[in-house]
Amino acid sequence: MKKLYIILSFLLSVNFITAQDYNRSLSLQVYSFAIDVNQKQYFMSSILKKEENSEKYSFGLVLSHSWHIPIFYNNKLEIKPGFYFGDFNLMGIELELALRTNIVWRLFSMVGINTHYSFGFGEKSNLSSRGSQGKVYLIPEIFVGLELSKRISFFVGYGLVNDDDWRNSWSLDVMKSTSTLTKEKINGLVKFGFELRY
Repeated sequence: MKKLYIILSFLLSVNFITAQDYNRSLSLQVYSFAIDVNQKQYFMSSILKKEENSEKYSFGLVLSHSWHIPIFYNNKLEIKPGFYFGDFNLMGIELELALRTNIVWRLFSMVGINTHYSFGFGEKSNLSSRGSQGKVYLIPEIFVGLELSKRISFFVGYGLVNDDDWRNSWSLDVMKSTSTLTKEKINGLVKFGFELRY
């Protein structure tokens, strides 16, 4: 009976400590992808008529759950699985691993890698096609954040994405005898997020 009491006391004290540390969290992040667009227009499918380069942005939301595992001093290993909602060609699941460090006062930083799996999406007709491949992106990331309270934090970060062949599209204009080939390349990722620890 005494052993059972000691074991229960230990479990309750561990549960109390982890509850006070708030080592789990829910976060909502806004993603902004920078995309370079290269568009080539051909006459009779072989003669280059026009080429244009432009830049655009794609936005989405990520809902994720995190575990914060203390490892040494003021550092924690953060494991964060999540789901990306937004552009159909980027929609997918991800798993982020990061080292979280308290810098000073309520400021913290995170450095890690995000493994993002895009489901891929495509649409085709006789005169056009557009789509992306289902693939895995390994995205090195760095963040800076501020703890607004013991439970709520705000952070901003940047991810290095370099994919030369993210999304391709093709279309044909029969009346003008022209075809258009568009290639889109992801250059980088900016994140803004809020975190609720519990």
